[in-house]
Amino acid sequence: MKIDTVLLQTEATVSDAALKKMAGEGKHNTYHGVRDYSCYLYRIDGDPRQPLIKYTVENKKLTVLVPSLPRLVTGSCMNPLNEGQRDQVYQALTQCLGSVGIEAGNPAHWQINRLDVYHDFQVGEHNIKDYLDALSKVSLPRYETHHYSGTVEYRSGSKRHYSYNKHKKCVDEDNSSVEIEQSKGVLRYEVQYSGAELKSNRRTRTRRFEEVLSDEVTGNLIEKYFRTIPAANLTIATASDIQHVLANEYGSSTAIRLMGFIYAYARRQLDGLSAETVYRSLRQIQQAGVAPVIGTRQLEPLVLPFGTQQPNESELHDDAVIGLSSTPVASENDLERYFSDNEVI
Repeated sequence: MKIDTVLLQTEATVSDAALKKMAGEGKHNTYHGVRDYSCYLYRIDGDPRQPLIKYTVENKKLTVLVPSLPRLVTGSCMNPLNEGQRDQVYQALTQCLGSVGIEAGNPAHWQINRLDVYHDFQVGEHNIKDYLDALSKVSLPRYETHHYSGTVEYRSGSKRHYSYNKHKKCVDEDNSSVEIEQSKGVLRYEVQYSGAELKSNRRTRTRRFEEVLSDEVTGNLIEKYFRTIPAANLTIATASDIQHVLANEYGSSTAIRLMGFIYAYARRQLDGLSAETVYRSLRQIQQAGVAPVIGTRQLEPLVLPFGTQQPNESELHDDAVIGLSSTPVASENDLERYFSDNEVI
């Protein structure tokens, strides 16, 4: 049951006392046609890693953005949930709202407006960059590939799936020491589903929260996109391996100089270098135990522990479903800005 971020919606009547408490976090007005709506935003404990609640008085719409469902339930974003924890999920959401004085019925029946599903691959701290480099060179039909800040994203309209350095994200967002330790060496693969795309899926057509709280459903949602990536045939150039060896042997500045020589040597562009310089450089490279040749290296396959993983790209070639805007992997602050500015009331 690999769920990370989830945006849920329901109807509720919120008491004046609860609205007063929420008003301490600030109230804002939004406009729909000629009507002026009063909206309240409240962040649990004022912590950007905790749920954000939004309530619109006029239409009684209550939306809850949970940046990390595992963190809400277990205290760590690195602890995957399972089907046996459904009641704990509902209880955590109910308690979350109860801390503000809001009663909103059974969370199982709430509607999903956004769902992020994921799988974590433990590839080792020193291999994260290699996998991201290899994934950044993958080209998928009708998708744009973007590589930025420890993330590789495949984007087509509102459809997004991406891989990223989970440890870097935990550090950047000042997560707990436990989460930072647990995330070392983790390459996270994540798929972001809009409510509209979930509605077009036969398994989640009604968009009720209880529909996705199963290993089978979330597994299928992950696999649908993951199987379009050639994750069992990822290769990288050996340049980074060579430079790492040279840096350990001679230091970073000499390693950079020798890498420049290797590239020139491969292209036979050694004009201007004396025979002595060429000999000395080749000698240093040989003594470090590497060859002056940049080739390719096969990475260990990334394999999901569930599903068939047989490519079926036709599933992803439909016209893009209108949903969330296409943005880089969102931090908690990014999520709050989206939630307050773009959520339809």
